[in-house]
Amino acid sequence: MDGWIEADRRGEVVILTLRAAPANVLVHGLVDALTRAVSAVLEDPGVRALVLGAEGRHFSAGSELRDLDRPGGQGPASLAALCGLIEGAGIPVIVALQGAALGAGAELALAAHYRLGGETARFGFPEIALGLIPGAGGIQRLCRLAGAKVALDLVLTGRRM
Repeated sequence: MDGWIEADRRGEVVILTLRAAPANVLVHGLVDALTRAVSAVLEDPGVRALVLGAEGRHFSAGSELRDLDRPGGQGPASLAALCGLIEGAGIPVIVALQGAALGAGAELALAAHYRLGGETARFGFPEIALGLIPGAGGIQRLCRLAGAKVALDLVLTGRRM
């Protein structure tokens, strides 16, 4: 694909790996590259499943905060579009989680149809401590998956699970 994403096809399954270790921060370039890669996979009629993973210790520690206010920066709109693309995929999309899946990384994981977490996986929305709330549909997806009580606890406290 490009320097941000590695694609590995195994029969009818494609594995896309984020290549921005150690934290796989979802900067504008990575979100764009992942959007292009997911789109290409979904256009291939021979693909029956997509797995999203990441190199390094963490799936994604979230967004680069400095990018949020810059023109063309990765803000909620571009992440929301990527999450919508994943959620609306006509094939199963599975996220393999290790280490941190925080903030935007958690939103990306929630957009998938399945999430698999190893022993080191941590999930949460720490941006509340900065006065920010998830802006790409993560709260709604978390409510549907885990219920309002769990979602409110994670989103309002910044607690990680």
